[in-house]
Amino acid sequence: MFFFLQLLVAQILSTSYALIMMAVIVGTALQLGEDGIGSPSAIFLIALSGSFFIAACLHPQEFFCIVPGLIYLLSIPSMYLLLILYSLINLNVVSWGTREVAVKKTKKVRTKSSQTVQCWHNN
Repeated sequence: MFFFLQLLVAQILSTSYALIMMAVIVGTALQLGEDGIGSPSAIFLIALSGSFFIAACLHPQEFFCIVPGLIYLLSIPSMYLLLILYSLINLNVVSWGTREVAVKKTKKVRTKSSQTVQCWHNN
């Protein structure tokens, strides 16, 4: 039950961050209209979108990946916040990532490995 609540909270936060980013994009567009194309915001936005468009043109098979790229730009805050929270809150979950659980060896495996070591030392 806690897992579903955690996912629900993450979805709500991601949606709210995406809405905030949409407001930021609208505000940036309005500022570009006032300041003109020579403002630092306009130069950054043109350079960012231009680099993505040039990369899409150079890779025509993946050209339509630009559409999910817009969703990625809207959800950047949730990526930085929620991934860190998830990795810190779920420290007890070791089924993902690089955290390994020490596996206890059975008696059969221990005797076999000790026999292998003894054979190696005898030679």
